[in-house]
Amino acid sequence: MNEPTFTTILIIAFIILALCSASLLITVILIISNLFRKRRTFPKYFLSATLVVGFLVSIFFYNYYYTFNLLPKGELNQVVSSPDGKLEIRTYHYNGLFNRMARAEVKYRESKKTKTIYFNDYDFNPLVMWISSDKVTIGRETLVISQNKSYDFRKDHTNENKLPPQAS
Repeated sequence: MNEPTFTTILIIAFIILALCSASLLITVILIISNLFRKRRTFPKYFLSATLVVGFLVSIFFYNYYYTFNLLPKGELNQVVSSPDGKLEIRTYHYNGLFNRMARAEVKYRESKKTKTIYFNDYDFNPLVMWISSDKVTIGRETLVISQNKSYDFRKDHTNENKLPPQAS
């Protein structure tokens, strides 16, 4: 997903969340006002639509905050091959809304599959150093590829707000 598409989807999700919140507030007001009228009707269609939209927006925010699925591709910084040549680490940075974040992915050369293993805030071009053919240090984080280790600053509550080592 590219940066403009990602930014557009994020803005639309925030607008839908605001509309969903307003809709839920209106539903609660209608329910309370119906308690004081003689004709008691329950706004079930309005409430159903609000709950469905709220559920869909919550799925989007779960994917946004807790997985690597919706991260934009970014612009390529560097490609660093492993000592045995079977893997390579590609680092990317973001422009636009997320201009201070970096992402790194491992690419398996034989199968051509890629997997995001590093996402950090306050980072631009993290230094990548291979320790062995299976262990790599990206910025301040040491990851073991075979153990499917990854780093996501959103889950790290001890995250330092200092610039990690950068590639030249």
